[in-house]
Amino acid sequence: MAEGQGSFFDFQGYREFLNHKFKTLKRLKPQFSARYFAQRAGIQSPSYFNLVVKGKRNLSVDFAYRFAAGLDLNDLETDCLVTAVELETTDNSLRKRHLQDRLVMLRKADSSVEQMPADHVEILSDLINLKIYLLAQSTQFKFHVDWIHREFGGEVDKEEIRRRMEVLLQSGLWLWDGSEVKARAPSIKTGSYLHNKWLAQTHRHLLEAATESLHSPAETRIHGGRTFLCDPKRMSEIERRFEKFRRDIEHEFEDLNSTKAFQLQMSFFEIKPGGSR
Repeated sequence: MAEGQGSFFDFQGYREFLNHKFKTLKRLKPQFSARYFAQRAGIQSPSYFNLVVKGKRNLSVDFAYRFAAGLDLNDLETDCLVTAVELETTDNSLRKRHLQDRLVMLRKADSSVEQMPADHVEILSDLINLKIYLLAQSTQFKFHVDWIHREFGGEVDKEEIRRRMEVLLQSGLWLWDGSEVKARAPSIKTGSYLHNKWLAQTHRHLLEAATESLHSPAETRIHGGRTFLCDPKRMSEIERRFEKFRRDIEHEFEDLNSTKAFQLQMSFFEIKPGGSR
């Protein structure tokens, strides 16, 4: 295994994965140490990491997030770690089954949650394409124009749906295994890693959809905002909390038996008079 590489699922368990990540960071950054990790993770004892890796201590979900921050795990790795930790500690059989299913889905997504290419972002910035794309995740999905046409309430022309299906297949966003189609990743995320052009385009469409949703029944939408004073030096902390909240909501409420797609839109930005930048 090359230095720094290795999927979460390449290891026997999350402890082996954590140990690999720690050793990789140590090789890449000589200053990285158990003490440095503890500081980044917000953990008092520098020896706690070794106790966990050796199986002498178990992780809680809260500490799993702290370990993820300390080891600079990406979103997928964090999700895998938190899910595995909760699976190890839960006694609820229904919850355990849900977490096992979640790990199966994460394994499938493991190779496809890298930074999205610009052409994929352009395709999915169109909300009709995005909805059709996500439908392929549903257990009820049928790879037929008529079925998708009905899911849109007949509001999108069948020929237009067929054209968009072809775009999703040709782009590689939809994967065909000879018998069925699957979306490349279980969920779509946008964020500041995108090029400004695609970020602006994607979020403009999503905000337009949010505005349009005000005409939908109140029980199918949640809107609200808070405005307050804040020290901009704490933006990174707020970003981490946002990401944790988004993962928690998706983790708890994602339902692949549904065909209804919902967008969780969260923004935090400085208000400047006159819209100046």
